[in-house]
Order: sequence, then structure tokens, then C-alpha cells
Amino acid sequence: MSDRLSGISATTSTTRFVSGAIKVIDVSEKPAQANVVREGKLVPAVTTNATALQNWLNLGVIRPVEDLRRVVSQTIPAGTRVARGVAVDLLLAEARLIPLDVLERPHRGLVDRGFTVQAIADDFLGDAEIRNAILDASTPEALSPAAQQRIRNAFTERDLTVDDGDPARDFSSAFRTLKSAAAFR
Repeated sequence: MSDRLSGISATTSTTRFVSGAIKVIDVSEKPAQANVVREGKLVPAVTTNATALQNWLNLGVIRPVEDLRRVVSQTIPAGTRVARGVAVDLLLAEARLIPLDVLERPHRGLVDRGFTVQAIADDFLGDAEIRNAILDASTPEALSPAAQQRIRNAFTERDLTVDDGDPARDFSSAFRTLKSAAAFR
């Protein structure tokens, strides 16, 4: 079925603009399909019985997941626009399993103590004032003096040193480690 209206040809699945270069806009009711690949094979789409699924969910079988996997790295830098259909390999891991030394230049004291990303998120970022200060600031210098002191005190309370003369243990490394851990919270 087709209608002609001032140079526009419309069909049930596409609209074509006749003037200039031809442009096709897909207006079909068919939803976009994600191509998920696992171990080099396309993962098939799953269809469910909506009533049976809702009944099962109403039983309370599903509980909140505490350890969600997060993207640790990907083959294309974050924020890069890619064309549809481009494959991006993701490395996923649970935050409780990620050691701090995989982060760029973490605070050495935290690494030496064997902290994981999850431990930092739970311990240091469990303090709402520290968490909010870390999330709001883009650099250590952007933190208020009070927030900087609170973070320094949190390290001292845990017998960790913030030594501004040691680049592996200075305030910038402490901030960088907490900021990175916040991405996994």
C-alpha cells in the first residue's frame, strides 16, 4: 500500500524522499535486534511466556544481585562513536574480584593491603560525604579542603599513609583510587 503526498512516497515499512539524494527511513514495527556474541557465537534471542514469567516473579524468587559484573575494559575507548554492527569486546568482572593494582597508578598502601575495588567501594565510599565529594570532583584539587581532610583522616583511621612526597602514596593517588572504585559501586 502506498500514498503519494507532495513528493513523498510512503509505504508500510519505509518513507522515501524523492528530491535530491534518496534517503530511507525505516518505520517498520520490527524492533532493532541486538547482536550479542558469547565465545564467538551469536547468543539467540529468548522469548518468554509473559504470564508465566510474571507469576514466577511474583513468587519472590528473584532477589537483588549484590555482585554485579562491571566492564573493566573494552576494545574501543569509552565514549567513542561506532557504526552500527561494530563489535566491541568487553572484559567483565565482579568488583569483589578486581585487585586495585589493575587500576592506573593506585595508592600503593591500598594495593599492599590487598584491597579490591569492592572493598574500597564498601569501606571508603560507604561514607556518604566521601562518596559525594569524590563523585562531584573531577580532580583532587577540585575537592574542598574539608573533603580533602576527611579523606586523609579516613586513610589515617585505617593505618594508611597519605604522603604527598611519595607519588605512589600521595593524595592524588588516593583520590584516583577512590574515583576509580566509584565507577564500580
